[in-house]
Amino acid sequence: MNEDLLKPVKTQLDAYNAQDVELFMAQFHDDIEARTLEGEVWMSGKQQMRSHYTKLFAENPNNRAQVPERWVMGDYVFDQEVITGREGQAGEMKAVVIYKIESGLIRRVHFVLG
Repeated sequence: MNEDLLKPVKTQLDAYNAQDVELFMAQFHDDIEARTLEGEVWMSGKQQMRSHYTKLFAENPNNRAQVPERWVMGDYVFDQEVITGREGQAGEMKAVVIYKIESGLIRRVHFVLG
């Protein structure tokens, strides 16, 4: 696996689990777009993303994600995630997150939430 391609994905996951919003945001391109798999834009730009994750971390201090499987194809990293510790959520939530890497940063994220 291309370690340079994986670096921003691994670092943002570690920062997510540590709830370090600054390190987390440093892994994303200024023009980051987060979308559903169907293409609906969920978040656009670092400011909107920072606001979302600052609130998520503050409201969910036990929020954590594990990645039991990861695949790489071209400039894309596919993570299967298991998320726990969300307020009001019993048990775990599963997701597939697809990261598009450009110039060493995450440029686009697609979420499939289960």
